[in-house]
Amino acid sequence: MPEIWPVSLPDKSFVSGAEVPFADNLASFQPDGGPSIDRTRFTVAGGEWNYSHRLTWVQAETFRTFYDSTLMPGNKSFTGIKDPLLVAQTHKIKPGTQKLSAVGAGNFMLTMTLQVVPL
Repeated sequence: MPEIWPVSLPDKSFVSGAEVPFADNLASFQPDGGPSIDRTRFTVAGGEWNYSHRLTWVQAETFRTFYDSTLMPGNKSFTGIKDPLLVAQTHKIKPGTQKLSAVGAGNFMLTMTLQVVPL
């Protein structure tokens, strides 16, 4: 069961310049000799996209607590964020991509890559 994104945090990324790539639904294999073998996946392929948003100090602390205690550093999935096309999906944070950067007095920029979890 996925966790729920805290309601006090923004549920939409900055839309300007956001990209949502289409999932690649082909699996490729390179045999010992000859050309690669391509086939359609039997399961739905997930995609990934970049999330960024400006947070207040309180929101930054809320995210840090949610990440450290609820998601157990990225191992769990969660719902509640909409991608730039405003589609609600289940996500996981790609390990090592989350970053909080100070952008002024008491403000932070949260950036991370979200992986769509196929249902």
